[in-house]
Amino acid sequence: MLRAIAFAFALALPLATALPAYAGAATPCAEATSTRALEQCAQQSLATADQALNSAYRDLLGHVSEPAANTKLVAAQRAWVAFRDADCAAQYQLYEGGSMRNLALLGCKQQRTEERTRTLRNYLPN
Repeated sequence: MLRAIAFAFALALPLATALPAYAGAATPCAEATSTRALEQCAQQSLATADQALNSAYRDLLGHVSEPAANTKLVAAQRAWVAFRDADCAAQYQLYEGGSMRNLALLGCKQQRTEERTRTLRNYLPN
């Protein structure tokens, strides 16, 4: 039980610090007190991370003129999506039956997505 509480706090803290991104949201992340409200904030955070990832991916594809490199980039991105989903599914499974399992899944996907966005941005010329 203590582990679940510590995990919830670890997930909620980054969400609470992201409040400015959700200033217009019906349930601000800083005021989230229920598991459902935390999940909604985590879903919003993941959606924002996905948008940034898609933007970075499109930008990178726009800079790749070599067809073979483009093909490899697309294959790498598909493999990364499969990895992210499998990795986060494993984390979800660790919390099977617990109320924090969805937060674990969403938090994992957000973290992996943000990492991949940084990686793709680093491929772009400065």
